[in-house]
Amino acid sequence: MSTQLIKQLLICAATCFVAASFAQGDAGKVQIVVFDAQLVDTSVQGEMYGTNEEETNRLAMITDQLRAGLQSSERYVVLDTGLAQSNLTKLRESVQYLYDCNNCELPIAKSLGAQQSAVVWVQKVSNLILNLNVVIKDVETGAIVNTAFVDIRGNTDRSWQHGTKYMLKNRLLEKTDLR
Repeated sequence: MSTQLIKQLLICAATCFVAASFAQGDAGKVQIVVFDAQLVDTSVQGEMYGTNEEETNRLAMITDQLRAGLQSSERYVVLDTGLAQSNLTKLRESVQYLYDCNNCELPIAKSLGAQQSAVVWVQKVSNLILNLNVVIKDVETGAIVNTAFVDIRGNTDRSWQHGTKYMLKNRLLEKTDLR
């Protein structure tokens, strides 16, 4: 064999090895869709004024933080919701909150190839008291696989990030599945 052919075979073998390593790295991990966090504002200010830009930015921030935290765990592969944006837009036009829509998010999660879906919402009681909630369901059955919630004190970026970090570490990734 020529040295050129040997080099090509070695490159091909190395490429196959790397690809197999990546595939094995995700083997056994649960494919999950984390839907964008929503704000349920039950405060007096919310009834009068609605969601403000800072809170909208915080919802995106904690959604990204949850996705990154789950992805970096040994348990999950987080799927991108970008491919289902048109379906999500239609769903949000007909449903106010995903946590209260009788599994309406599951067909979208299934279309993305997910095994589980995570619905995330923050209930704002006041500027001092907020609750971060996550419900993870099995896409095939709709059964709840895991739930987590934490209370947040203070309506700031730092408090929302701290609550999300605590939830990931002490509720979502340390907690065993309910089944």
